[in-house]
Amino acid sequence: NNLPWHYLFVWALITTPISHLLLAVSGLVTLIKKKANDVQKFLYLVIGINLVGYLILTPSLYNGIRHYNFLLVIISYIAGVNFILFIQNNKNKRAMGLIVVTVLYGLFLLFKTINLFPYNNLYFNELAGNPKKIPYQFDYDYWDTTYKSAAEYFSKEIIPNHKLEGSVVSIYSCGARTALDYYLQEQIVQKKNPADADY
Repeated sequence: NNLPWHYLFVWALITTPISHLLLAVSGLVTLIKKKANDVQKFLYLVIGINLVGYLILTPSLYNGIRHYNFLLVIISYIAGVNFILFIQNNKNKRAMGLIVVTVLYGLFLLFKTINLFPYNNLYFNELAGNPKKIPYQFDYDYWDTTYKSAAEYFSKEIIPNHKLEGSVVSIYSCGARTALDYYLQEQIVQKKNPADADY
């Protein structure tokens, strides 16, 4: 209940691919000029109703846009419809330019997705700013998908040094404590207070 009114809007802007956003917004021009077809009108109406409902009802949200993921499907569909209509209505260099740019950006997204795997839920677009600062500005790993990698790092780099010193590593986890227990078992001691932990 303490979230700012723009929470959903900001998360939609920073977690939706730029190409989808631009194509979806471009369709608003046809809507304003009263040239939109029935499919476009219906999809924009659905998005509008949900956004107005969000502002009026102020539902509890956390961990980004996940409670409104269905809107991303609609935005993607609108983007696709607008892309096809643009190509159909502009069979010239402009259409070819849009196709080339879209394909190149699609390849960039594919590379980014492969690079993020298996942490694809951590995707942020270019509007989110400096990738190194994102973890300090937005919820980053709510589902603890990076715990396995963290546990493997601790097991290889940190725990052996503590064993040489005859001590046990104490760790504070702000997420699922059972995840670290699963991967590290008796090699660590988990603390409830971060001030009491080594890491």
